Amino acid sequence: MRLAGKICARCRNFIPDDPPTPGERLCAKCRSPEIHRIYMYYMYRTDWMCQFLEEDLKTPLPRRFHFQSPEKIRAIVEKVGNFADLQDRQALDYGLETGRGGVWLQLTEEQYKHLKTVR
Repeated sequence: MRLAGKICARCRNFIPDDPPTPGERLCAKCRSPEIHRIYMYYMYRTDWMCQFLEEDLKTPLPRRFHFQSPEKIRAIVEKVGNFADLQDRQALDYGLETGRGGVWLQLTEEQYKHLKTVR
């Protein structure tokens, strides 16, 4: 149940709402209010486009980034990705090879505000 996201990974309390994706989650008491869980989706067309979604995977954040190199995406993920294991790194590599993919990021309040601003 912990790996399915139905109970808190830290205190083992039941989390009432269903998770948008399977995986460990923290309840409202254990989650730090200044950390935001964001999903970064990336895709290659003529350049690499990155779009960010809220934790519900429905609400897009206004900022989008365009890069010429996939190494910029890798740099973002290395900075804020919080990789748990080799499987996460391999998923990123596979997504960059195939031209599309996504990863979960944990942003600080300052990083989150930066993504929320419209330029």
